Amino acid sequence: MHRIALVSILPPRTASHLLALRQLKGLMDDAGLSAFFEVRFHLLGTDEDPDSAVDRLLAEAPNLVAFSVYIWNALLVECMCACIKRVAPEVLIVLGGAYAAFFADRYLLRAGVDVVVRGPGEPVFNEILRRVRKGSPTWEDIPNLLFLQNGKVVENQRIPDVDVSDFHYDLHLEPRESEHLYYETSRGCPFRCRYCSWNSDAQRKCRFYPGSKIERDLKAIFGHRDITVLYFCDSDLFLKRDHGLWVLRQVHRLNAQRRAARWKEIAVSFEINPEFLDDETIEEIARLPAAPNTIACGLQTIREEVHRNHLNRTFHRDAYAERLKSLRKRCGDRIGVEMIYGLPGDSYEGVTETMEFLVSEMDVSQFVCYRFLVLPGSYFWEHTADYGIIHQKAPPHAVVENRDFSREELDSLQKLVCCMYLFFTVIRGVKKIVDRRIPTRRMEVYQILARHIEKDYPEFLEKFLSRFDARMDFETLLEAS
Repeated sequence: MHRIALVSILPPRTASHLLALRQLKGLMDDAGLSAFFEVRFHLLGTDEDPDSAVDRLLAEAPNLVAFSVYIWNALLVECMCACIKRVAPEVLIVLGGAYAAFFADRYLLRAGVDVVVRGPGEPVFNEILRRVRKGSPTWEDIPNLLFLQNGKVVENQRIPDVDVSDFHYDLHLEPRESEHLYYETSRGCPFRCRYCSWNSDAQRKCRFYPGSKIERDLKAIFGHRDITVLYFCDSDLFLKRDHGLWVLRQVHRLNAQRRAARWKEIAVSFEINPEFLDDETIEEIARLPAAPNTIACGLQTIREEVHRNHLNRTFHRDAYAERLKSLRKRCGDRIGVEMIYGLPGDSYEGVTETMEFLVSEMDVSQFVCYRFLVLPGSYFWEHTADYGIIHQKAPPHAVVENRDFSREELDSLQKLVCCMYLFFTVIRGVKKIVDRRIPTRRMEVYQILARHIEKDYPEFLEKFLSRFDARMDFETLLEAS
């Protein structure tokens, strides 16, 4: 019997088997292929030593190792693949995920990877397994594959999309699970935000899984005692209002059953645009278990002209503010707002204006400010010259400068963001004093305090900044993916 290792690599504090690999196992079961393969799930942290991780994988003598590659694990996957091929060249290595597809040449030529899947893996992986089972795998006629032939990269015909409404397989869960689990009720996004890698290919179209499958999957998830946090990976849970309401009502019903069994409720986390919400949807969100910063509202910037002229986003400041206030009133600390600094078309003053909107006008208890990442596949990745963008060549491809932000301004904003995290999360007494004594223009006070820390406590700030950057890098990468 062939052995398959499905390998997930995530930051340790949010570690869970990746959804893509669970889906592949579910499809294997549905196609009757699991009877011919012994499948093992492996969960690794991004802080793993590649050689040690490979030793543990190869100890189980797998015939095939599959990785799902994202921006946060791309370099570790490359190192591990090269190590596997050096120690056990007979092991077949298959990569999937958006990042692997964008850098397929690198993985195939430098790391010895056998096959890279570009686009949806569902029509492909089972066919790869059928060929492996026959003992003489050939790749020329399998769509969505890239592989080496006579030292050159060959790309087969692409199938750009799959209709997930046709999928009825059951989500795979392990007997022992980590606290966190990732799940999606839809795939794709109808919007074309220029900083997002979902801007590419067929992901612009949003497709929904069958209600019967979602219902079965959620029942299994909520019936697993180990799971306590559920992340919905949908681009926006309320792209369709009735769908979002139905999903949350399933959550309420299933959490009631967990309470009756004296199990811990499952906290849910998802992304929403407040402009899509009305009073009824806000009330359903308010019924969710109270867990801080679990409902993410992507603001990015408060400047409408930046959204309209540079980000290709529809944004109405007044409507956003009204709905966000309603969310904050009903849901409190559960609401976390996300913004980005360094965006093309924005400015240093625009970033601080956005912060002022959040800390004074919206009176948020928490917000997160990410550095702009130039994601492979995004519009900005393809048009760096048009915006004067210079970014890191290696992941996470953070912006270094562009025509609207100098390096010095970005470095200054990095320190300000770090200090705001200090005031809002670590030494919250500062925020309480500012909230109590300063009703408006609070950012002026926070900026004075940040300059004071930078001037009088430079060693402390530098030390904290290094830890903060490491934490924010992982959060940014997860959010971006």
